[in-house]
Amino acid sequence: MILLGRLRGVLRYLLLGAALFDVALYLFVVLRRIGFPFELEWMEGGAVDHVLRILHGAPLYARPSLAFVPYIYPPLYYYLSAAASLVLGEGFLPLRVISFAASIGAFAMVFLIVRRESANIFAGIIGAALFAATFPLSDGWFDIGRVDSLFIFLLLVAVYFIRFVPTRGGYIVAGIFIILSYLTKQTALGISFALMLYCALVDWRKSLWFIGTVGFLAVASFLLLNHIYDGWYAYYLYRLPAGHPLEWPILATFWVRDILPALSVSILIAILHLALGGGESGRRRYFYPLLALGMVGWGLLSRMHIGGYVNVLIPVHAVIAILCGIAIPGLTEYFRREAPDRAKGIESFISIAFIIQFALLAYNPRKIIPAPGDVAAGQRMLSAMRAVRGDIFMEHHSYLPVLAGKNSNAHGQAILDILRSSDTASANALKSELADAIVHKKFGAIILDNTSIFDEVTPGNNWLKGLLQNNYTLRDTLDYPSNEFWPVVGSKTRPEYIYVPVGLSAE
Repeated sequence: MILLGRLRGVLRYLLLGAALFDVALYLFVVLRRIGFPFELEWMEGGAVDHVLRILHGAPLYARPSLAFVPYIYPPLYYYLSAAASLVLGEGFLPLRVISFAASIGAFAMVFLIVRRESANIFAGIIGAALFAATFPLSDGWFDIGRVDSLFIFLLLVAVYFIRFVPTRGGYIVAGIFIILSYLTKQTALGISFALMLYCALVDWRKSLWFIGTVGFLAVASFLLLNHIYDGWYAYYLYRLPAGHPLEWPILATFWVRDILPALSVSILIAILHLALGGGESGRRRYFYPLLALGMVGWGLLSRMHIGGYVNVLIPVHAVIAILCGIAIPGLTEYFRREAPDRAKGIESFISIAFIIQFALLAYNPRKIIPAPGDVAAGQRMLSAMRAVRGDIFMEHHSYLPVLAGKNSNAHGQAILDILRSSDTASANALKSELADAIVHKKFGAIILDNTSIFDEVTPGNNWLKGLLQNNYTLRDTLDYPSNEFWPVVGSKTRPEYIYVPVGLSAE
């Protein structure tokens, strides 16, 4: 213990170095892939289609069709990306710039929350860096063209105002940011219930400013957007997701598979801090347990939703980073008070524990950076598509036909959301449109991935494969040298099979 006490300063510098290394590694990954002209994640291209739709003046939410089916998210991220596109041009870059800027903002908010709570800059840096180090746990999601980083940034701004600006004005600002986060991803509204409970517990009269702001703006924005989009806003954001089943087995695997393997050290530190009275004073006694309950609870529920991927765990990672950042000075102060003769050694143990935690989160950046040949593989794909007469149905990469000078189509995942929904009228209408297009050979080619909605065996969907086999024939199976053109984030799916109409040539 004496030796550890003497090494306390060295260990703090090692911990700081490990933290800053993870932040630098994240920046390195972003700089290496932000300009990549193809998908980093298999649904990222569909997000680009959303932005193009806005730029071209088409409604974002409308009746499902083979031309376009929106994702089940609110519109704020897509509109901000459309605004960025006016400066940066169309494509992936504006969406990724928004996400990257929001991720840096989220790291900054974790730093500010921890620093303000603990009055300790070092703890703030460790907390923010720990959140950055969870990058691989959400499968490298922070900087891609998806809604999650903007959602968590806006949510953390609201968290900051609720905790540290408990005035009428602060609660109104927090409510506005909750709604902005909600207009990015619906999860924010669910998490806000835990924050509402906290506000009501500490001052129920003043809490009405926060609850009222959230309630009024949530209802007003819903009514306005639902009116603008002729009722389809409610359909995609609520009715459609509500019809999808929950995967109940995830209740048993959530902690042992998703959380504990990589974050066990952080969770132990946070629990130890709370158990030793780290949250016993004043409003803090309620705030962080309720914040954790909201973030973790809705992370679990989102994970249970069919198709819920590890990106839904980002709020869980954020709250763990905040709790751990606060624990550093909290535990240090506790042992200085209760066991002063052992305090220095225990401080060293804390530093060692965090160094181990950063080591557990280590990752190889090459695995989430596109390979050198990926751009050339994408260009070869575009050349093959340009040679096709007529439009192309590109199942999971609907942005590619646009790059080849052709019309886009609805993303396969969005189509599947409709086909497996409880809304039989919309499902049957989309089935009929898809069947008509295949039977009448409206596409010059249909390009399928290694995983395909045509292979779905869920009731009502397997008919697609028979339609395809009766009306189209496999012309080419694409070979990618050196295992190229896989998305580096999310599901590993890429275009591999080119079908052309029976009796016709695609060239």
